[in-house]
Amino acid sequence: MIKESKKESQRGSERHRVTIPVQVSVFEGSRYIEFSGEAADFSATGLCLILTRQLEKGAAITMHLQLPYNSQTMDMRGIVRHRSGFHHGIEFISLTSESKELLERTTKILGLLR
Repeated sequence: MIKESKKESQRGSERHRVTIPVQVSVFEGSRYIEFSGEAADFSATGLCLILTRQLEKGAAITMHLQLPYNSQTMDMRGIVRHRSGFHHGIEFISLTSESKELLERTTKILGLLR
C-alpha cells in the first residue's frame, strides 16, 4: 500500500512511504533465524524495516519481498546501517543489474503516483 513520497534525502534517492511485508533471515550464533517484518519506506538504495526484534548495527540480512506494482518477488541482501528501537535503516547490498533496474523502475512508478 502506498502512503506518500518524500523528496530526495541525503541518501541521494527519492524515498516513498509504503507498507511492504518482508521476510527476513539473519545468521545468529551458528544458525539462520527467520522472522517477519514490514518496510515503512523505500528507495532504490534501501528501506526502513520495522521488525519484531532488534538487530545490531552492521548486521547482514537477507530479505524476501514483493515490491509494489511488480509481480515477481525478490530476494535481496542488506546491511543494518542504523537502528532506533524496532525501526532499522537498511542499505541494499550485492545488487544485480536486474535488481537495480527493478528498484529504479519501482521508485519511478511510485514517484509518478504521488
